[in-house]
Amino acid sequence: MKWELIVDDAKFKEAMKRLKDPTPLNDMLEKSFRRALEIARKLTPGRGNVRREWATELTQDAAGRTILGVLKNNYKDPKILEYLEWGTRAHKIRPKNGGVLVFFSKSAIGTTFGKGKNKRTNTTGWVRTREVDHPGTKQYDIVGTTRKFLIGQIQQMKAEFLRKVVGGA
Repeated sequence: MKWELIVDDAKFKEAMKRLKDPTPLNDMLEKSFRRALEIARKLTPGRGNVRREWATELTQDAAGRTILGVLKNNYKDPKILEYLEWGTRAHKIRPKNGGVLVFFSKSAIGTTFGKGKNKRTNTTGWVRTREVDHPGTKQYDIVGTTRKFLIGQIQQMKAEFLRKVVGGA
């Protein structure tokens, strides 16, 4: 799944040709997409690659007017983006190929495992198991929230544009 939010308004582009100086509107659009990028990164949990992979692409015409803006995430596994956007229900995690899961958990230190003579206390925090009950992931609504922001910004730009074109300011 490819995550893109595209803004492309042909009527807006045509009307822009009537303006002598489209710079304020270009600046406003570019600033809006920079802010949308900040919002998407801020809403993305963690500090890793998914957060860093948010990017904007602004396309300009020959006159230097911004005519297309795209906000996207290029993370290698789009399923992760779906999990973050919509969340997940509680589920079991099992290893691929029938092996064991191995992971570190601070909360595992001091816990006991095994039965009878094999009963031991975890002193390292490393866990080896065949199955984990995952509690699920909360919904972050990254794209939805950023989209609402951009729609508001674009409506504001259109109103400013109409004021300049129709109102003669």
